[in-house]
Amino acid sequence: MHTKLFTLFSAASLTIGAFAAPASSAAADTALAFLTAYSNMDYDSLAALTSDDFSFSDAAYPLIEGDVARGMYRWFIHDKEKTQMKVIIHDVQPSPTDANTAIASFTDDYLFNGNHVINNITSTMVVTDGKLLSEKDSYSFAAWAEQALGPVIGPLAAPLSVTQGIIQVTAKVELDSFLLFNPL
Repeated sequence: MHTKLFTLFSAASLTIGAFAAPASSAAADTALAFLTAYSNMDYDSLAALTSDDFSFSDAAYPLIEGDVARGMYRWFIHDKEKTQMKVIIHDVQPSPTDANTAIASFTDDYLFNGNHVINNITSTMVVTDGKLLSEKDSYSFAAWAEQALGPVIGPLAAPLSVTQGIIQVTAKVELDSFLLFNPL
């Protein structure tokens, strides 16, 4: 009787342990290393942590890939003196449902055309073979636009549906210009 009870208890413990085990931290480790490189404004380390076909998306850049996606970070780092960019990492955790994904929260604090922006971001970061394959950032576009467009225009333009489209076109033109005049 005791042997059966012990076996039953041990099997139950193993089953509970299997559900309670933390997800793999490899993706979170890579995501944290990437965000740390960004926080340190270290483009070479950041780029080394991305796959060849790295993709990035957010409200301003619906989808950019490869050298263009890395180039966006190169541009931000290049302009760090002008923008006074600071990246504050809050949390990086493995996804509870996908061992290849990390969920990160961080804040970008910077000047955009002279306007102070504090952008709180949640990022879903997919990692494969130890490299960042994709990053999808989400944040309140309206809150970002209110800050980025300034105290007069921001509150008026942020709620307009056309504002995001204008920001996307402007962001693409500015990134393309930076890449054209600052080749690797």
